[in-house]
Amino acid sequence: MEDDDKWLLAIDLFDEPKGVKGTREMREHMRSKSPQHITLLHQVVKLQDIKIKQQHETIAKHERYVKHVSQVIKEYKEQFDEQRKQVNSQKTMLKDIQHDLTKLRVTSRKQNKNLSETIEELSEKFDQFLLDYSISKADADLKVSARYGEHLWIIRNYSRRLRRIKLGKSDDPIRSDPFYTASPGYRLCIWVYLNGRGKSLGSAISVYGKVMAGDFDPIMSWPIRPQFTFTLYEQNRAASDRKDIVRRRRVHEIKRDHDEKNSITRVNGGIPRPLGDDRSIIVGFDNFVTHEELHTCGFLKSDNIFLKVEVEINV
Repeated sequence: MEDDDKWLLAIDLFDEPKGVKGTREMREHMRSKSPQHITLLHQVVKLQDIKIKQQHETIAKHERYVKHVSQVIKEYKEQFDEQRKQVNSQKTMLKDIQHDLTKLRVTSRKQNKNLSETIEELSEKFDQFLLDYSISKADADLKVSARYGEHLWIIRNYSRRLRRIKLGKSDDPIRSDPFYTASPGYRLCIWVYLNGRGKSLGSAISVYGKVMAGDFDPIMSWPIRPQFTFTLYEQNRAASDRKDIVRRRRVHEIKRDHDEKNSITRVNGGIPRPLGDDRSIIVGFDNFVTHEELHTCGFLKSDNIFLKVEVEINV
């Protein structure tokens, strides 16, 4: 709004303004310009109305904000009051815990001496137990090692040996080198009838394990019940693909031929100490593998056979 129009708000439009010298020209000017002044006045009033509405909106916005802030303050106060209650409750619990700890300290001091003595006593007993266990385990390991043995025998020139046996130029069975389960231990060997034995004569290979008189027999346990596991290896294949023949025989499954009274189980269920001759019991299979299987299933290569025996001695 122009400065020369502002003074119109404070005067009557047709009277002379205060402090202004009235003249005919001024009155004429006011009469001729009154429509414009009235229009200008309307615009001023309209502008004021707009400003008033804007102020009302601003006030309403501030009132909403104040209301929101009041609500937030109320919620914070409620949370603060709740937290204060929790803190007071925790303080009470802490006091109770401190009281209990004090009681426990007093009780602990009384028990520490007895506990220390008990721990010391248990420690001594445990040390003694470990010592006894070590001695016992070492003794057991020695006994177990003395009761297990294995031997791998490569039978070479199979065809020539078999031919000489059939011609009566060589004895059957053939025998492996003796071996011990341990030192000290039991002395054993493998017997193999290349042309078979009993009902399998001429059609199969018979395999047996034999307990022999040994240097340590006087200090070994007798009688014994050995278990023999015989393995005939398939050759020229990876170990995971081989189809070895594995057969197992326990001594209590065998008796002397045609002699119930002289069953090997007659002496406390086992084999007695050998007498140093060749009459002790052999344990194994008359029909361990047929000659046909030997030739067709990969067990004979370069005229050699790989035969393994594992023996586990039970007393």
